[in-house]
Formats: sequence, structure tokens, C-alpha cells
Amino acid sequence: MSEKNSGLEQRRSFLRTVTSAAAVGVLSLPTLVPLQAFAKEMEMVVKGPPVPDIPAKKLGAHTYAVISPDGFPNAKNQGMMSNVTFVITKDGVVIIDS
Repeated sequence: MSEKNSGLEQRRSFLRTVTSAAAVGVLSLPTLVPLQAFAKEMEMVVKGPPVPDIPAKKLGAHTYAVISPDGFPNAKNQGMMSNVTFVITKDGVVIIDS
């Protein structure tokens, strides 16, 4: 009879553990919603909004540039106001960001 009680106690212990874990999980759900919103907001800060690609223009045999359409940041250019030049050399690429 003690083996039967032992098995029953093990099942009860297991069910208590599972129930407790489920309760903790359910109770923590309301705190996850603000955390998820914060994570999404931080992703936008780190990653930034999508911006349109500006194709590089060939300036010379080994020189390319991405030229900004505007000199000042605005909503349309989303802050893209620098000209980036690429010079291809035999040892690599030199990037000049102005």
C-alpha cells in the first residue's frame, strides 16, 4: 500500500509543480505586453525606419558616389543628408562619408 501512496504523492507533487508554473506564467502575461511594446520601440530606435535606396552614381573608372537629394534632414529624406563616396583600389575600398 505504501508504494501506491508513494506513486500518488509523486503525481500530486508533479501536478502541484505544473500548476504553480502555469499560474506564474499566466500571472506574468500582463507584464509581457509592455515589455514587448518596449522591445519593438527599441528596435525602431536601433534599427530605424526603412528608407529608400539611393543608387550609387559612377563618377570615374574606380569612383562611385551616393549623393543625397537634400542638404538638410526632412521627413522625405528621413535624415539622409550626407554624400558617400567609394574609391576602389587594388587593396580594397576606401569609403568617404561627408
